[in-house]
Amino acid sequence: RWVVLLHGYRSDRTVLQTRRRFFVRRGYHTLLLHFRGHGSSEAARISYGFSERMDVKAAIDFIRSIHDGQPVQIGIDGVSMGAAAAAFAVSYESIHPDWVILESCYDNISRALTNRLEKLVYGPFVPLIARPLQFAGKHVFHLPLKALNPTKAVEKILCPVLVLAGDSEKVLKSAEVEKFYQSIPEPKRLVFFPGATHEDLLMHDPRRFIKAVSDFLREFSPSLEDNRKTSDEATAMDNQLILNGPARPR
Repeated sequence: RWVVLLHGYRSDRTVLQTRRRFFVRRGYHTLLLHFRGHGSSEAARISYGFSERMDVKAAIDFIRSIHDGQPVQIGIDGVSMGAAAAAFAVSYESIHPDWVILESCYDNISRALTNRLEKLVYGPFVPLIARPLQFAGKHVFHLPLKALNPTKAVEKILCPVLVLAGDSEKVLKSAEVEKFYQSIPEPKRLVFFPGATHEDLLMHDPRRFIKAVSDFLREFSPSLEDNRKTSDEATAMDNQLILNGPARPR
């Protein structure tokens, strides 16, 4: 079993190490990448998940190639822009994962931009600033902003999906999360994290994250072998994580 872990905007794979250990304890192989324009990857224009979907496809193709055509279970766990890239990859690249976790995924780029501006400027001035920025964005991304719409992309997802979000988000408001979630076909699950903003939800509330993701994996990613020892070890390490908190990357 494999899981591809996808970081967010202006981040890199080092922030996913605690999450990687969570999955390794449950018997998963993990693949962490640097999106184009991030970390050790070559410089490239960042498109908030749209072009980055090709990096997701490359990761899935690589995993399948090393299994030489044999069946392999592959899941995706994406955070923020990484979640959007996962949604775009499933929609436009037909990668067919077995399950997907979408954490703090924006619904569409125009609304995400407006929400960010609302944090910085006085309300009546937001539309005056947002419109020229949206116009400029078309030239920056070299694609229509309407294409940056994960809500539309997730309509094509055919595997189980877990949506995680903070209930105090300013970038992605709760009503927008609900609308985003409604666009996803069944089977699906939605878990809000009380008091969480646009942040790593594993860092914010390890206990709630562990329960939400573990329950989802038990239902939709069962192991084909007896993993009692692995499960006991995972529980022990999870308890340590809850007591001590995640190791924060520097």
